[in-house]
Amino acid sequence: ISEFEASPDSFSYRIPNLSRNRQYSVWVVAVTAAGRGNSSEIITVEPLAKAPARILTFSGTVTTPWMKDIVLPCKAVGDPAPTVKWMKDSNGTPSLVMIDGRRSIFSNGSFVIRTVKAEDSGYYSCVASNNWGSDEIILNLQVQVPPDQPRLTVSKTTSSSITLSWIPGDNGGSSIRGYILQYSEDNSEQWGSFPISPSERSYRLETLKCGTWYKFTLTAQNGVGPGRISEIIEAKTLGKEPQFSKEQELFASINTTRVRLNLIGWNDGGCPITSFTLEYRPFGTTVWTTAQRTSLSKSYILYDLQEATWYELQMRVCNSAGCAEKQAKFATLNYDGSTIPPLIKSVVQSEEGLGTNEGLKMLVTISCILVGVLLLFVMLLIVRRRRREQRLKRLR
Repeated sequence: ISEFEASPDSFSYRIPNLSRNRQYSVWVVAVTAAGRGNSSEIITVEPLAKAPARILTFSGTVTTPWMKDIVLPCKAVGDPAPTVKWMKDSNGTPSLVMIDGRRSIFSNGSFVIRTVKAEDSGYYSCVASNNWGSDEIILNLQVQVPPDQPRLTVSKTTSSSITLSWIPGDNGGSSIRGYILQYSEDNSEQWGSFPISPSERSYRLETLKCGTWYKFTLTAQNGVGPGRISEIIEAKTLGKEPQFSKEQELFASINTTRVRLNLIGWNDGGCPITSFTLEYRPFGTTVWTTAQRTSLSKSYILYDLQEATWYELQMRVCNSAGCAEKQAKFATLNYDGSTIPPLIKSVVQSEEGLGTNEGLKMLVTISCILVGVLLLFVMLLIVRRRRREQRLKRLR
């Protein structure tokens, strides 16, 4: 028994000095530091005077990420040296591969594709032939690309959470390794993100603001990298801005210097009240008295008001969904508990009168200008007529 040693990266070996018309048994054993492995199947060969073309590499599947350079091997032997040609199966019909700037065939028979793309995937056959015979191998090239975008939908909403679900797109030839969910409040440029395991098909975002619009995108990742981002979808948590009920009276009681406001009529819209601002001032003045609170009580009392005076009142109540405003007017009582004259006949009319006077002044000004222009035009006509009459007299 003769032994020959080949390097670990070799896949063929040439045995020299064999005799013709004699059969030889050949097998291969892999050797590591731990010892010898099991031997391959034993084959029987006989040296021949004629050496038909043979391909030393094997058929199989070649997988590569996109945008890489890939080499499809086809090491052929024979005497005389065989010629090699590459073909690609296109709709069941093999055709010679295209040779261009991205594709070329090396002198050792290997077919090289540079910056491989998804459309380069397919079955490639290498055919080696000489005067005594031919051989063929088939390689299935699978180009892995980033995964396609998932289809994202909203499945459930509450006042503080939104549940999303999705259907994965094509995995691009490589198993999905996970998802990245991104979200942002509406009208905000800041995005948050969550990594999600590849087995999940839904995700619930919690501790969101009540009554607020959010934007969402989802990206799948495989061994090649992240895929296309899904379409942006929008969803709103349950809840709306506060509102004052028309069935409730705002003023619970009024006396000479104090007013009790009934705030039960404020409906929070399903979202907690975050701020309450109240302002009031005597009618006709410019300075507001302000009171601010972070929560809303059932009632509120205005103290130290002026006796027998009309007041303006405005309130602003906010939650995470938005703000609402309410304006009102009220009058404190006389010292004897009687009411004062209506505001319409006193202050309101005076303010409206001021606006009316301003409009009247403008109307008079415009009228005077128009009358002046008209008089000037009439004077010009008269002067022109007199000059014409004087010319006629001279001619006579």
